[in-house]
Amino acid sequence: AIARFARFDDPSKALFEALKSDNVKKGLKEFKIADVTKDMFNPKSKEFKDIDIYDFTHYLLMANREPNENNPVLNRLIEAVKGMQQESEKGIKKPSKQAAEETEKAIKERAFKVIEDKEAFLKDLNAIKPMPLPKEIDTESFLNAFNGVKNKENFIKHLKSKPDSKHRLAYLHLVEPTLKEPDITLIFKEQGKEVKKEHIKAFQGDPKTIYYFLVTQDNDSKLITGLRTSENYLKTEIDKADIIHSFIPQDS
Repeated sequence: AIARFARFDDPSKALFEALKSDNVKKGLKEFKIADVTKDMFNPKSKEFKDIDIYDFTHYLLMANREPNENNPVLNRLIEAVKGMQQESEKGIKKPSKQAAEETEKAIKERAFKVIEDKEAFLKDLNAIKPMPLPKEIDTESFLNAFNGVKNKENFIKHLKSKPDSKHRLAYLHLVEPTLKEPDITLIFKEQGKEVKKEHIKAFQGDPKTIYYFLVTQDNDSKLITGLRTSENYLKTEIDKADIIHSFIPQDS
């Protein structure tokens, strides 16, 4: 039945007019569609009964269906929508890359001290001023909000695969502040080449509890794992590290 509209000079307009006819409207209302059907991805979209020919053409384009139009106005609309789609795609890719670069730049620009005396540094860990625990976030919020690193989806899959996955996922809200403003960054090398970093940050739970959170990152800025750790584990990692960057303020 739809094929017959292809014979018209303005196929999508003919189909649109048919869909807006009284008979079709009546059928849509009987099936309770006309008054409630909206674009599920756009809460501000119009209801079916309110759309016009330009809305209709827009939806055809969004579904990658190009109407064969002889209407110059609609042809201009088609080109305009295509342009908007291309700009939108560019806009999605650019912020993600830009955010990753900004996060890396922010970490590099923070003043740090290269620790040479590990033994003295280990004795002075209480100089760290813990950050108040931030608000908890769910997995979806983490994926949508944090564009500072690559491989976020695989990072979540990795955490979910662990026996203590529930415990690890409960600390997602600590990943971003740990990466952006670590108290300590440990650098590990193999055969003279940097292979991974461990970023560590202290968080204040209740007045008597300090959490140490550790995020492991490879040399391509991919997250490997994140976990709450003990002070003893932290000291072991510091002892094994090849290079230690301390971001702890010197006057603390």
